[in-house]
Amino acid sequence: MGDKLNKIVFAANNDNQVRDFLVGLPEYYDMKDIITFMCHLCNESEPSQDAPFWTVAAIMAYETGEDSIAKRCLARVKKSHPDYSLANLIRKVIKSDWPRESFSIMRKDLAIKVSEACYGKEADDIITEGMENA
Repeated sequence: MGDKLNKIVFAANNDNQVRDFLVGLPEYYDMKDIITFMCHLCNESEPSQDAPFWTVAAIMAYETGEDSIAKRCLARVKKSHPDYSLANLIRKVIKSDWPRESFSIMRKDLAIKVSEACYGKEADDIITEGMENA
C-alpha cells in the first residue's frame, strides 16, 4: 500500500476521529475483511505508531468472541504505549465482561457521526458509493 498506508498511519495517530472511523468500518464492510485490514495495519506500521491499530483490532476481536486475541492485542499496546487511553478503557471493558453486542449498538450511532465529522454531510454516500455491486 506504500504511500496510502503511510497516510492512514499518520491520520490515525494524529486524529482520534480517524481511529474512531476505523472502529466504525464494520458498518460498511464485512467484519472479517476489516479484521484482516487491521492486522495488516498492525504489522506494517512502526511500533511507535501502532497503538490505534492494535486497539481497534482488540475491539473487533472482543466483539467477535476472541477474548484471547483481544488481550494479546492490548498487551502489545501496553508494552509500547502504557498510557494509551482507549486501550486502557477496552482492557477494563473486557475485565468487566461488558456485553459484546454493545459495540455494534454503539457503532450504529457513532459511525455516521464520526464519518460526518471527518468527511462532511456526504460521508455516507462517499463511503458506500459503488458498494451496491460489491
